[in-house]
Amino acid sequence: MGSAARGAEAERLVYLYASCDRRLSYPHLAERAGPFKDRFTGTVLRPSLSLRRDFAELTAANELDIAAASPEFRAQAGPGLLRLFISWKNLLSGPAWQSVQTTLP
Repeated sequence: MGSAARGAEAERLVYLYASCDRRLSYPHLAERAGPFKDRFTGTVLRPSLSLRRDFAELTAANELDIAAASPEFRAQAGPGLLRLFISWKNLLSGPAWQSVQTTLP
């Protein structure tokens, strides 16, 4: 894959991350045809498995970085994040899942 294609794919992932209607999309991300709602346009998408995996990895990395740096955030949001990431386990890579287990109680 050329750098332009990788750049376009990265831009799509960043837009997907920023536009995600988390309330609707998070519970269904691991479903094969789960709805993913764009909060800016209201459009409901059905992202590919590859894109859903990339989204899950990016989300986990961001949330776990905050949880690792903030005991208050970890205490408040940690249990909910752990439930979410357990539901996404099949989307997460081995290293991402290991980070979930070591960062969240």
